[in-house]
Amino acid sequence: MLGPNEKEKRPRSDSLFGNVDPLLGKTMGGRWEVLEFLGEGSMSVVYKAQDHETNEPVVLKILHHHLVANAKSLKRFEQRAKATVDLHHDRISKVLDIHLSPDGQVFLVVEPLKGESLEDLLAKTGHLSVDHAVEIFSQACEALEYAHGEDVLHRDLKPSNIVLLETSSITDEVKLVDFGIARLLTEEGDDIKSSGYITRTREVFGSPMYMSPEQCMGKKLDARSDIYSIGCVMYETLTGKPPFVGKNVLETAYKHMNESPKPMTTDTSSGRSLARLEAVIFKCLAKDPNERYQLVTQLYQDLQMLLKANDTTWVNNAYALKKIAKAKKRENRKFVMSFEVGVFSGAAVLLFAVVAIWSFMFLGSDSQEFPAFKNDKLFVVQERKQPPEVPDFGSQEEAYKMDADSARKEKGEKSKEFLAATKHLVDLYTRAGHWNEAAEQLGKIAEIAPGIDPNIPVPKVLATEAFCFFEQNEFDKAFKTAMSAIDEFDKQGNAKDSSLYLAYTIVGDVYSSKNQLSEAAGVYDKLYQLADSRKLVSPLEYVQACVTLGDIYRRQNKLQESDRLYKLGLDSAQNYLSDPKPNLFLAKAKYGYGLVLFAEGKYKDAEASLRDAQATVKSVGPPLGGEKSALYGATKRMITECLWKTNPFGAISARFGDGK
Repeated sequence: MLGPNEKEKRPRSDSLFGNVDPLLGKTMGGRWEVLEFLGEGSMSVVYKAQDHETNEPVVLKILHHHLVANAKSLKRFEQRAKATVDLHHDRISKVLDIHLSPDGQVFLVVEPLKGESLEDLLAKTGHLSVDHAVEIFSQACEALEYAHGEDVLHRDLKPSNIVLLETSSITDEVKLVDFGIARLLTEEGDDIKSSGYITRTREVFGSPMYMSPEQCMGKKLDARSDIYSIGCVMYETLTGKPPFVGKNVLETAYKHMNESPKPMTTDTSSGRSLARLEAVIFKCLAKDPNERYQLVTQLYQDLQMLLKANDTTWVNNAYALKKIAKAKKRENRKFVMSFEVGVFSGAAVLLFAVVAIWSFMFLGSDSQEFPAFKNDKLFVVQERKQPPEVPDFGSQEEAYKMDADSARKEKGEKSKEFLAATKHLVDLYTRAGHWNEAAEQLGKIAEIAPGIDPNIPVPKVLATEAFCFFEQNEFDKAFKTAMSAIDEFDKQGNAKDSSLYLAYTIVGDVYSSKNQLSEAAGVYDKLYQLADSRKLVSPLEYVQACVTLGDIYRRQNKLQESDRLYKLGLDSAQNYLSDPKPNLFLAKAKYGYGLVLFAEGKYKDAEASLRDAQATVKSVGPPLGGEKSALYGATKRMITECLWKTNPFGAISARFGDGK
């Protein structure tokens, strides 16, 4: 079988012109007779051969001479080769032997495989279903977990290196091929960084579309680099396209180091499972290795769980949703490309210089200057205002509790007096930001109010209780209570109450925070319709509904609809808000619109919107705004992204002018 990593380039057998491959019919290493040329790739020439000792067919991969000519230590090369041959796992293609001839020729003896690569399958189908993808990558993880346990990285994971065997089994059987070959062809010790994957010979080790950021920079690699690469392959398997594709190797590497993957879009109807798998993939694709899965075992466990677990089990146990402990020291990352990358092609030298200077000047310093800001959490609460101190809070709380206790003893909990004291406590707790206590008292009111005072709107009480849960990050409770509020509003036929708007907002925000974009879009669309019916009464709600729905469409890559809603919201803010003074929501709206315009390729318009956002967030001032805030840093970064697209030298010039 032609190695999945090898593409046939030319015939090597007899031709009309008398060209004969000199290796055909030759016995290599005194044992393997070359029978047929199969193909040639960037690393090797591949032949079908016969093993005279076992009388079994094998595949020979004869490594290009120039790739091994620079090996500084033949002994070290032999040690690495032995580690590769010693990998024995059902999910790893067997390297039966590695032969080093006296003249420096190196070839691998590999088991023949019957099947097709994932690359070939995707070429026919476009993309795969969630179930099919989970089946394939779970098996790939089994191979990686074993190899990593043997201290061997793959370093070149890509669709062509994942083979689906032809078997009688209903489900696919997967094998990884070319394990550790890139490792054989690089010089790396335990005490030095990787010599790079664009080497002195200018051959690419590791496919640019699947290389981790640290691999692009020639840094020392560990298991987390393979995890990033398999994340790239999973992304392509679900969407039909790799997450980062540039016009050349340098631009692709730049995207790996600096850009976020677009939300996945596919015509599969997998619903919740797709949202979970997207969370898994984005965990793999974190730029900082410390923010990825730390072990393939964790990735495997999430893949096994995502199709079967209920929401509670998934939220509580999925590694994809867990944060890395703050105590873990992060690497001081400055995105400076290696010189070897720059000399990959003489024609790319100037581009490399611009990329290197731009990366150093803009990302190297700014990434340290500003807090992190996640574009996909733009309108999910990332920062909350500190509630003001309530004067004499302790005395008021004690007095209201005494009133409630007295009413309970004298009149009972189902009395107007007890209800009134409880309402006083709710008002005090919400003003002071004591959300847990406020939620507890609101729960009591929702339970007893219908039998005491029919004029108290229970749906509004439930919506407020949901808000209290949301403010203390108890999203499951917030979601459940907000849905109860929506049901109560529906029973009453009250479709225009402002508290219904609050309930929809909470439900939509919870879906959004969990990256369940289809569900979020459905809720935000209802929110938009509600706000549209009330826009003369509450224009601010209308602006917010336009922008939040537009941002969900941005995350779904529905750019045309997102553009329309963002523009509608911002125009409405300008025309209908009586006091459109700078605030954080408007700053985020202008920033989000800039992201949409950038994704549409309208870089000049995007820059204008982003500069407007930057000015607005600066005017808001600390603690949520100002020139040291996360959003200010995000706008600054995106402005330079726009300049990079339109005028790279202008971007450098802007940096020397403090980036303003």
